[in-house]
Amino acid sequence: MEIRFLYSGEKERALGEGAEACDLMPVSKEAILGTSPLESLTLIYTLLGDQEKAVDILRQLLKIPFAWTMSNSLPLYRMHYYWKPLQNNRRFQQMIQ
Repeated sequence: MEIRFLYSGEKERALGEGAEACDLMPVSKEAILGTSPLESLTLIYTLLGDQEKAVDILRQLLKIPFAWTMSNSLPLYRMHYYWKPLQNNRRFQQMIQ
């Protein structure tokens, strides 16, 4: 999983792997399973502190009516520990209101 590279200090590799996973399983071709790579990429951006990109992708995920992990919903954005670092972001707060 691309997240493991973050913990070994390979930030650019984590971003590259996350983006490649999204390219290999795009939402445009696989609406259900394609959400998982997008969610992973969002988590990478969140952990790297790029909150604006993370919020952009979370907004995109909300437009998808169903996800494999069923984690693309406002209640889960509010409570899931993945998104706790975004809790003070103005755009994230507006989105989850």
